Amino acid sequence: MKKILFILANLAMFSAFGQESLQVQINDLLTNKPLKGVEVYLQQGLEKPQMAVTDKSGKSTFSNLSSSKSYSVFTYPNDKYAETTTPILSLKSGQINIVVISLPSVREELLEELRITNSKRAKMNTQN
Repeated sequence: MKKILFILANLAMFSAFGQESLQVQINDLLTNKPLKGVEVYLQQGLEKPQMAVTDKSGKSTFSNLSSSKSYSVFTYPNDKYAETTTPILSLKSGQINIVVISLPSVREELLEELRITNSKRAKMNTQN
């Protein structure tokens, strides 16, 4: 009976080993305020990315991640913010893994008039 309990305890401990989570905090770059409702993506290698949406405090969490793999966190551009990608991340086992991303605002300027002129004129060699 003791052997069975010992094996079950080891299996439970082994299955929990390496399962980490990553918390992502998304802020506005200019105001440093948290951004609610931003889609955040987590990708490992060429696998399909996982998606999470930030809550009212600008946070989202990815769970059941392996500490032996490397990940990249990114956002796609939208009407208010530009896209952002983190460098490759390696998760630390037994620690709180947090990434803070500050999104830059998209700026648009409308031009009332745009004039393009060419100051050089091409000459053609017609003697040959």
